[in-house]
This record gives sequence, C-alpha cells and structure tokens, in this order.
Amino acid sequence: MKGVLLEMLNLDRSSQTPMYLQLDTQLRAAVLSGTLVKGDRLPATRQLAKDLNVSRITIQITYDQLIAEGFLTAVTGSGTFVAEIPAEVLPPNSAPVQVSHEPGARLSTRGRSIAQTGAMTRIDKSRPFRPGVPAVDLFPKRAWSKLWSQSLAGLGHAHFGYGPPAGHPPLRKAIATHLGNARGIKCTPDQVIVTTGAQQSFALSALALLDPGDVAWGEYPGHTAGRDCCWGSRVSVLMTWP
Repeated sequence: MKGVLLEMLNLDRSSQTPMYLQLDTQLRAAVLSGTLVKGDRLPATRQLAKDLNVSRITIQITYDQLIAEGFLTAVTGSGTFVAEIPAEVLPPNSAPVQVSHEPGARLSTRGRSIAQTGAMTRIDKSRPFRPGVPAVDLFPKRAWSKLWSQSLAGLGHAHFGYGPPAGHPPLRKAIATHLGNARGIKCTPDQVIVTTGAQQSFALSALALLDPGDVAWGEYPGHTAGRDCCWGSRVSVLMTWP
C-alpha cells in the first residue's frame, strides 16, 4: 500500500498552495475515485512525513481533517484506514464540467488586481529582513504538535461551532494581560479582537470604520496586503503618503 500511495502523491514545492492542502486534495480524490478503498491502511504520520520529506504535523493536520469529514477513520493501536464513503458523497456518473483555465477568467477587476500582488510571497522565496516573515526554523514544532493534540482532545462540541466574533475570550484576556505586563499598554479583553492575520485586520478596520469615498492615510512603504484590502474597494480608498 505504501508504494502505491507514494506513486499517486505529487507535492509541488514551488506552488503557493500549502503542502497540507495539496495532500488533502490528492488523498480525497484517491478515495472518491476508488483508488483507495474502504479498509486500506495509510502509513503512519511519521513514516509518510519521512517518505514525502515534509513535517509530521503536515501529515497529522491532513489526516485529522479527512477523519473529521469521514474519509478516513483512526483505530487506536492499529492505524489510520480509509472509511466507507456514503453513496451520496460519491461524484455522480456524468460528463465532467468544462472549466476555463485562463488566468483571472472569472475574477473581477479588483480580484485580478489582488491576484497580481506581491503580498503572497512564499517564506522560502523571501529575502532576509522581509517584514511579517517569522523565524520558522526556530518554531518549536514538536512541542506545538504535542500541546495542540492535548488541547484538541479536551475541547467540547461547542468549540467546533462559531465562537464569539471578537475571538476566544480566554485568549483575549491573555493578550490583554501580556500587553499590560510586557508593553505597558492598558487595555481590557473587550478591547482585544483576534483575527487570522494582518490582512483580515486591515479588511475589518476598513469595513467597520470607512464609508465609500473616505480617504485613509497609510505609511509608505507600507503593508502590501493592507493596501490590497482597500485600494480600489467599494468601501474605501487607501492613500499612501511618503
């Protein structure tokens, strides 16, 4: 099984698509197409990570996602196996839909503009001292993976639904405490909003604070993603000032 699986997996390391998403897509397609069938045993996360030359957490995230969606099943002490896929999940026997592969064929003017941005530079292709790029080589992956697994096991059903819009209350409280202790910034948890990153923060600020036609001043050079969120938007216009 290991050899067959490795032959069907082809990870493009030059792609902007994260490794775990590439792996998820290919394993999902293999199950839906019948290449992998019910009961097939997948390699252990450590072994597959070694064979594909990726981090173990990449494999673990992929397995966990496919298990959550019912494509795989984990048996304690035995391993990870392909699950039985309900008939309604399987693709219908019909002619494939013709999709245009022309770049930007269905994107709006603003969408095409954002697609050409330089904000999505991959970490492995960025130059030294690039803003927003952390020291990923120093990231404690093993400790993070262990703590992540422990936290996930202790979560209740409510944690898998929509949470408070401003973020997890205990996390907001911890951030407010840290800001006070480490930065001398006085704030309360109610003043903290947790986002998925800088770009979402820029977009949220623009949507909440700006009306059409308003002018916002930003530093130059500034954050490329922040400019893309606002430039040419129906919500706001971002003006740069040298």
